[in-house]
Amino acid sequence: MTDSTAAISAARQNLADAGMDKSTIEKCMTLIDNNDITAAYRLISEYRRQLLDTVHSCNRQIDCLDYFTYTLDKNGGIQK
Repeated sequence: MTDSTAAISAARQNLADAGMDKSTIEKCMTLIDNNDITAAYRLISEYRRQLLDTVHSCNRQIDCLDYFTYTLDKNGGIQK
C-alpha cells in the first residue's frame, strides 16, 4: 500500500469513525479528489453541526432526567 493509498484509507476510516454514512464519505472524497477543498470543508462542517445539535438535544434530555430525579429525591416521590 502506497503512502497515498494509506492516507486515503485513513481519511475514509476517520470519516466513518465520525459516523458519516458511505454516500456522504464518497461525496466528501470526490470533492477532495476534485480539489474542491472548500466544498469538502462545508460538507464536513455541516455534518459536524448536525452531530453537535444531536449532542445538545441529548444533553437537554439528560438535564430533564436529572431534574426529575432531583425532584423525586427532594419530595420523596410524586405527590398524589
